[in-house]
Amino acid sequence: MHSDRLFNDDPVDGSDDLPDLLGRSAYAKDLAAVLDRVSRHESSSVLALIGPWGSGKSSLIAMTRRSLIERQAPREWLMAEYNPWSYTDVDTLIAGFFAEIRDALPEDGRWSETRDKIREFGKSIKPYAGLIPGVNGEAVEAAANTIAGNASMAKKRDAVAHALKELNRPILVILDDLDRLEPKELLLVFKLVRLVGRLPNLYYLLSYDEQTLLDVLMRTDLVSDQISRARDYLEKIAQVRLDLPAFREKQKGELVDDMLDAILGRHGKTLTEEEQYLLGRAYYDHIGYRLSTPRAVNRFMAQLDALYGPAGEEVSFFDFFVITFLRTFESGVYAMLQRYKDDLLNNNNRALLGGGASQTPAQRLAIWQERLEVAGVARDNMSGVMSLLSALFVPIQSAHDNLSFGGRDFGELGKQRGVGHVDYFDRYFTFGVPEEDIADRTVLVALQQLVSERAGSELGMLIDRLVTDTGRVIRKLDSLREQGGLPSAGVLQLLADKYGDLPDDHRLFEDPRRMFIYLAMNLFRDLNADQGELVIRAMSIKDSGLLFTAIAITRFPAAVSDGNTSQDGQERQLAWLSQARDVVRGLIVERLASYGEPHDRDRLELFFSLHAAWRILAPEQARAWLLQQVELEKVSLQDAVGSLVTVSYGGSTKPRHRMDSLDPASVDNALGIEFVLHRLENEIDAADMTATRYSGLEPSPEGRRTFALAELNRIRDGRRAKPVD
Repeated sequence: MHSDRLFNDDPVDGSDDLPDLLGRSAYAKDLAAVLDRVSRHESSSVLALIGPWGSGKSSLIAMTRRSLIERQAPREWLMAEYNPWSYTDVDTLIAGFFAEIRDALPEDGRWSETRDKIREFGKSIKPYAGLIPGVNGEAVEAAANTIAGNASMAKKRDAVAHALKELNRPILVILDDLDRLEPKELLLVFKLVRLVGRLPNLYYLLSYDEQTLLDVLMRTDLVSDQISRARDYLEKIAQVRLDLPAFREKQKGELVDDMLDAILGRHGKTLTEEEQYLLGRAYYDHIGYRLSTPRAVNRFMAQLDALYGPAGEEVSFFDFFVITFLRTFESGVYAMLQRYKDDLLNNNNRALLGGGASQTPAQRLAIWQERLEVAGVARDNMSGVMSLLSALFVPIQSAHDNLSFGGRDFGELGKQRGVGHVDYFDRYFTFGVPEEDIADRTVLVALQQLVSERAGSELGMLIDRLVTDTGRVIRKLDSLREQGGLPSAGVLQLLADKYGDLPDDHRLFEDPRRMFIYLAMNLFRDLNADQGELVIRAMSIKDSGLLFTAIAITRFPAAVSDGNTSQDGQERQLAWLSQARDVVRGLIVERLASYGEPHDRDRLELFFSLHAAWRILAPEQARAWLLQQVELEKVSLQDAVGSLVTVSYGGSTKPRHRMDSLDPASVDNALGIEFVLHRLENEIDAADMTATRYSGLEPSPEGRRTFALAELNRIRDGRRAKPVD
């Protein structure tokens, strides 16, 4: 097997350099023998080699030519190859026809006179280029009589005929790819062959796809869209019909296997058992049916070979195989997938927000079928294409197989680097890792550098993308964690170090801070108590790192009094949670004690955020300390109450912070509601009551104080209006 020739679409001649991969050499020898027999019994004849586009007709012709040359025949064949579709107009079409015959003659002097006679005869034909023969015998004979009636042209034809007969060498004129011609061009070529080219020792081998040629003929006025008349016309042209041997399933399977092996070997890829199973299923479900000719196999495999390299191990080979097939044979579907990317990745915000009515699997399947129809998928191919897509995309699979799906399904796709995952989809349409993406290989190298404490460009990129493309990087890290390939301690410290650099803008479905905390909680579960305490202390060097650590630890459900875990379930628990909470509480107390009098906005916000975590860990202790800070006037009571205001996010195109409410229970737990209402009575009386959740106040310290006083006023009024039991 010459793997370096597998993807060359040029014809093969059966030689060692251009081997016969389909076992058609024997048929080529039989075809050469047929030509010998015809030349012995007919002074001139037309043979037709018929087969679909891409079925290997040109290769069979090349092998036949080689066989004719190698045969020990009584008369040595001369050969001319005429490609009419390469000529641009009628004059060059005619000139080319006779030029090819003339050039097939040997160069020695005894043939020079014959070449001149052929040239003159060709020139005499040009004025009759518009004479298009009809579709029946009478019309053909009438056209022939018209040409014969021209004494000058007849004389030149007789001279050519006499010369070719005297020289006694058979000339084979090969006309390949006739099905590429326009209707008028095709009829002109047939006129040249049928009426003026039937000269002694001149034989023609026509090559075409019969159905395509019939379609071309039916577009002419001579046939007038009648298939029977088109067939009759072809029968008048060719005397001997030769059908190309069928492309058998065994041949196809061996060809695909050989080419696939060559591709895998070239790219250093080894298929897993699961990949082999998936490829086999896709092939037998639909792809094999569409690879109906050797050219179709070559075309598909050449695309796979050419474009897999840039993507390589950064994509799923199976998914890339199927996407390449769709791009090659169903370009409309390939474009459709990009158009409905959000639906395929379950990233449709309108659906997630409940903006659309729920649909049954049957309804969703009907939608995808309609989209495939619009994309140009033929009815016979609809089921097969849908089956391929259901193997790639969870929403289509759920509709196709009447299944439900959830986040875990997409998580599995992420581990496989599947096209149906949000982090990998674009790689299949950019043939590599896009600039805004980060290669999985880069992530692995970066983690090695993190463990070895040898910073490199890969680690630098990972740190940068951790902040600018948090969702993608966190999902990759979490996937590696599930596979046991993540250094938990090092990544936790990295998360804590970068937490303070995360953007302030809130994202409804992909909040960077929430994703940091989610991964941190998973990583804490990978550590034992001794490791955990060391890591917590290392994470808490920065104020923002301590806050991040505190939030993650306080998110774990605490054990209830009967010794059982909370309803969130054991799988969400942390075995050494009690020790972790004690360590974090101690670090918060130390840090807040070192603050002194926080006045700037950033430090004040962090101060109260840390205190909020402390309230979760030790509520009574935290409350007493905060009241003490208020009494010592190190912290303003208004700022303390303002820190309890909840903040929501509003806006459509660019979400923004918006103060939402003040919960009386939160005030009571943190400071005591009666104490606050009494101590701030005058300020509450003078509150700006226009400060509501709709007034657009920013959650700055000043805005929080203004909003909190207005809320306290409303709380106080509500308490007064409440009837006394």
